[in-house]
Amino acid sequence: MHCAFLISCSSIYHKHDGRVPEGYSDVKISDSEYQVIFEAYQRESWEELTKYATKRAAEIAQSKGYDMFIIRDATNSESVETQTSAAISGGLSKGGGANSPIFSGTVTPSYVYEFTIRKVVLNIELVEASGAQVLSVSSILNR
Repeated sequence: MHCAFLISCSSIYHKHDGRVPEGYSDVKISDSEYQVIFEAYQRESWEELTKYATKRAAEIAQSKGYDMFIIRDATNSESVETQTSAAISGGLSKGGGANSPIFSGTVTPSYVYEFTIRKVVLNIELVEASGAQVLSVSSILNR
């Protein structure tokens, strides 16, 4: 039971908060069209990212009173982002013999971190009629 709780807490399925390249976001194009974006940086599979984007699309459809939607277009992209940490160092102070400065503190060099960011973008349309390409909201959210 504890494992299930920990796994659900560490899920990457959450609203993108802008601090890290992870989570979903969406843009309303019209009353029945949305763009759903899901991105992650921990090498999740394309299948997993598409599943999360589709889940978000189903949540949008449900919140707007629709039971079905169509994925009009889907794209995957991958980019590399680098971040550099700042070097941290101590300071100089007086106190050595003949007023010679003493270095105090530690020195930490800067590091460059490289992240591979995967992004799935779905362009969806909320629909009322079923058809060959239509996805059912309930079948996705009840998985």
